Parts: sequence; structure tokens; C-alpha cells
Amino acid sequence: MFLNKNYAFVESDSKYAQVKDYLYSVLYEGKTVFVINKEGCYEGCIGMTELKESEIENRLIINKNSKKIVHSEKEQEMAKYIFQKNQNITRIPVIDEKGKMLYELCYECKDKSDMVVEELRNRGMTIGENVFILNCNMDYTWGWLISIGNN
Repeated sequence: MFLNKNYAFVESDSKYAQVKDYLYSVLYEGKTVFVINKEGCYEGCIGMTELKESEIENRLIINKNSKKIVHSEKEQEMAKYIFQKNQNITRIPVIDEKGKMLYELCYECKDKSDMVVEELRNRGMTIGENVFILNCNMDYTWGWLISIGNN
């Protein structure tokens, strides 16, 4: 997990036509676009799905249900739990008590695979070295019966 301060912002009352080119360039660079209100508080995010919907509807579509974490000593544990439960999430904004963006926590693919392997080992599976597991559904209730070799 690493802290990322290289993301972009748009204001929630922005007109889609005014920020369209900016959104495309930022998202294709692999950055996250966070939406803030006039007070600078986090409102949601815009990803490729929201960008495509914005283009179709010709208005700014914001994912207001995106995960976020309020800054605390346990934020890394909370982020790890969220990343483990949803393989599609790779970035989570961290906000202060007033809702202002501080930074985002990110996981790289390798890190996420390590988390999955660690969780499966904790559930009783035997998993060798240099194993990468992503985007899978395993019935780990019988984990002690499953063995995966090296590489």
C-alpha cells in the first residue's frame, strides 16, 4: 500500500463540456479524479464508467457511493479490508473529519495479489511461492483440501 498525492480534482458544479477534455487526459494518465464542492470537501469520484455516462448524458456524472476513509490511526487496516473485499477497488481517498481530501491510499496489483494469497493461506490453503491470484472466487471453507504449488 502506498500514499498517493498525484490525483486530480474537479468541482461538483462544473459543466461537463468545460471539463470533458481535462477528464479524458487525466483519466488516461491513470490518475484518479476526485469531485469536491466549493468548500473543498469530498463529494465522490469520476472514473472511466462515469466519464462514459457523462458523455452519453452530456452532464457530469459523479460516483457518490465510492468508498472513502476518514483519517485515523486505523486507516491502513480499514483500507486493506476494503481492498480485500472488493478486487475492483485499487484507490481509496482519505479525508479529514470535515470532509477535505488529504491523500489517497493505493494498492498495486502485486500488493493485492499478495493480500489475496495471504488471506487464502490464513484460511488453510497451502500456496507455494511466486503465486499471484487476482479476480477469483474460491470456496475457502474447504481450504485445507486445496494445494497450489510454486510459480
